[in-house]
Amino acid sequence: MAFPAEARRVRDETLLPAARLRALKRCVSAYAPYGYHRTLALLVRAHGRLDRPRAMCAALDTLERSRRHWQATMAALAQLRYRTRRSGRRPPLPYQRHLEREVLGGHGWPGGLPLGSRRAARLARRPVQVAFLVRHGALSPARGDAERQLRAYLSRRDEASLRRRGAVRRALAVCLPLAVAVVVGTAMLIKPWGLTRSQFAAIFTPLGIAVWWLYDVLVDRFGRARGEPQSSQ
Repeated sequence: MAFPAEARRVRDETLLPAARLRALKRCVSAYAPYGYHRTLALLVRAHGRLDRPRAMCAALDTLERSRRHWQATMAALAQLRYRTRRSGRRPPLPYQRHLEREVLGGHGWPGGLPLGSRRAARLARRPVQVAFLVRHGALSPARGDAERQLRAYLSRRDEASLRRRGAVRRALAVCLPLAVAVVVGTAMLIKPWGLTRSQFAAIFTPLGIAVWWLYDVLVDRFGRARGEPQSSQ
């Protein structure tokens, strides 16, 4: 399929809206930095339902703007690689990858997303699909596999961190009021019972240890309940 020909069909007002929508979807199939479904979802978030002619044209403008930016980026990357080969000296691999990353400008939505909802802006910061980068030559197949493994590792780490923070918040919601009640209740007993500092410490210390133990147990319980693997002692 040819992107320019399908883009002309999207703007052809003599066609039925359904035919124009099918042409827009073929444009998305031809240029989908996030894959077909996620790219289509981003356009819906940015411009609303795509069965309306105005939304179709706006979504097509976003696609074309991003596609032009991506083509210019790939031309600059090809020029960088050409100059490197012409120089006759291969730079160190980490430095070459650093130069290529600077040309690519990150792996978010090519060209950025100038408008749309906050949800669409968050989606546009998502990394471009590795298969898209490999297909267009931004990454070699070997580097594509390494990038997939790296993203999978970072995703697992982020999910574990989110689960841990959620477990800590839930445990604090239980233990913090309990700790305040222990401190206030114990302090209120000092004067009526005539406790000395050593007696106060003797009462408060076991209660504090019990609350801390409860907090640790709850964090572990909440974490395992949400899928966090139990840490080995």
